[in-house]
Amino acid sequence: MKAAIKAKNRGDVDQAKVYYRQAIDAALSIPSTSLAPEALLKVSGIYISLSSMLENASQSVKAYDALRDASHLFNTESLAPDANSRTAGTWANGMKLSEGEHIRAIGLYQKLGQLALQISTSSTIQPYPTTSQPDSPQTWSAAAEHYLSSALTAMLRRGLVVQPASPERQIIVGRDIDLPGSTFKDEVGRVDKRGLGMTMESLSEVYARKGQYALAGQLLLQAVSTLLPPQAKESPPIADQCQGRFRVPPFSIANRADDEHFQLPLYAFSSSGPMYLI
Repeated sequence: MKAAIKAKNRGDVDQAKVYYRQAIDAALSIPSTSLAPEALLKVSGIYISLSSMLENASQSVKAYDALRDASHLFNTESLAPDANSRTAGTWANGMKLSEGEHIRAIGLYQKLGQLALQISTSSTIQPYPTTSQPDSPQTWSAAAEHYLSSALTAMLRRGLVVQPASPERQIIVGRDIDLPGSTFKDEVGRVDKRGLGMTMESLSEVYARKGQYALAGQLLLQAVSTLLPPQAKESPPIADQCQGRFRVPPFSIANRADDEHFQLPLYAFSSSGPMYLI
């Protein structure tokens, strides 16, 4: 790992990739218990460092691939609402995830979604990398929606401070969601108020590109209410005020929502569309 970092620091990306892969292979060749506690944080951290280097070297597809490999260390239940159901993948023998590992899984999905969106909107779109994983996305747009919606739903569940939503009891982000302030940051993503707003903003772009403008507008407005909570007792930090005002949607979109735009209902999201939080 030290050799990989040295090669990266001197700008030798190709050699650094070789060292990173050697470090990953070495880590995966030993039992996960040998890297306890929080073995998944340690190994996924190598993938994240590799991905960051590749992204900085304008190799976004390879950066995405590295993060996707890291996400496979976790299983499909890593974002589950029930903490007892959050387990690791095959390498870690399905062990229960720690709180830090759960946050890491959310951060991986968040970053994967943002990278997929970035690649899908670039001037030259490269082919989506195939995978043997069942039920995995097959296009960049589908990947962006899948990962961003999964990360968003997991963050909303973490921050929900009232009973789950229903058609009679709707959830308002700025009022009913409590996440750490915008100073918390995992190594790969942000599982805090600002990260929630960023994820909503990115997912809004996904839906806007699909022509679902009402849903896109709602997400942007909820992103604003995350950073600029309605009826807040204290003034939000200056950084949050700037970010929130920057995200105010265009007049044409905002006009499609209720005049009381901060009182829009909050939904969880899936590939089939919005649904009330359960």
